[in-house]
Amino acid sequence: MKEYNTCLGTYFCNTASDGSFQVKGKIYDIFLNPERKDLIISQKNGDVVLSVQSGKVQTNKVSPDIIQTFEQANAKVDQLLSPVRSGGMEL
Repeated sequence: MKEYNTCLGTYFCNTASDGSFQVKGKIYDIFLNPERKDLIISQKNGDVVLSVQSGKVQTNKVSPDIIQTFEQANAKVDQLLSPVRSGGMEL
C-alpha cells in the first residue's frame, strides 16, 4: 500500500509532513498514518467507527450498512487502481 500512499495522497487527500493523510468523504472521514500504522474512520458528525492506534483496535457502531459501504468503496478503488498496478497508466 505504501507505494500508492503518495499518489493517492497527492490527488485525493490532505497530506502532512509525517506521511499521514486524511480523506474527507461525503459520509466518512479517514485518517491514515502508514508509519505508525494508525487508522481512524469517523462519521461526519465525529463519531469514530473504527480506530487502530498502536496495534489496538476499537470499533464503535459498525453496522452491516457501514461494512457494505466500505466493501463497495474498496471495490471501486481496486477498479480505479487496476490500470496503475498493471503499469498501463501513471498518476
